[in-house]
Amino acid sequence: MTESKLNPFDAELLVMIGDIAKSQPEVEEKPDRYEITVDTTEIQGNAIEALKQAVAGRLGKRLLVTHTLDAAVVFNVEYDPTEYPEQIRTRLVEPDATAGTRYCRTLLEVDAIQVRRDNLDDLLRFTGGGTMTIPRSPNGRAVYSFPDGNGIFIDAPETYYIVREPDGRLTTRPEREFNREFEPKGVSVPKEPGDKGCGNCANFTNEDVNGNGYCEAFKCKQSCGVMPCQEYKPKNQ
Repeated sequence: MTESKLNPFDAELLVMIGDIAKSQPEVEEKPDRYEITVDTTEIQGNAIEALKQAVAGRLGKRLLVTHTLDAAVVFNVEYDPTEYPEQIRTRLVEPDATAGTRYCRTLLEVDAIQVRRDNLDDLLRFTGGGTMTIPRSPNGRAVYSFPDGNGIFIDAPETYYIVREPDGRLTTRPEREFNREFEPKGVSVPKEPGDKGCGNCANFTNEDVNGNGYCEAFKCKQSCGVMPCQEYKPKNQ
């Protein structure tokens, strides 16, 4: 039996096609290329065009030609000569927001999860499936790829955060940028080391909706024993 020349990304492409077409495509491997035949009897005009665009966007220059038949679409695809590193892959499922941790910022709350090698199960649940690419070189940076819900895959390097926006879209942010915007809900931490507020009090750990600092003692109308919280002056007063 001849070993398949399809790479892991091709396998993901076939899963994506099956989800869109509502049937599994047929694959025929040839010496210089392979053909994907998709039964389109279960989908209509706009969905067929969306399928063709999604495949073209996924394959880029590797897509040689597309044939549109009465009840099928045939994609001729060039083999990928790239040697791929070790990957951990799963089938795509419905995303589960509970796999992430709740984060918040001023007037905005989101669910988010950090890309790490040791939380792959939670990443898969949060995004509904994806691929963790682990480089073979020492100190290489792993990359987690996942679908955005529209057939487009997003790459999130290790330490990045994946954020579910209020409209349901999944986006990514570098760790430093994410930490500037968000903090875990219910946990108050200084924005930066050495940040102070409320009369230059070293116990500053919170920030109100206008960006003014305060401490837990101020919230409870008590003295913290370091500064008399009357130094606190909200911007709107």
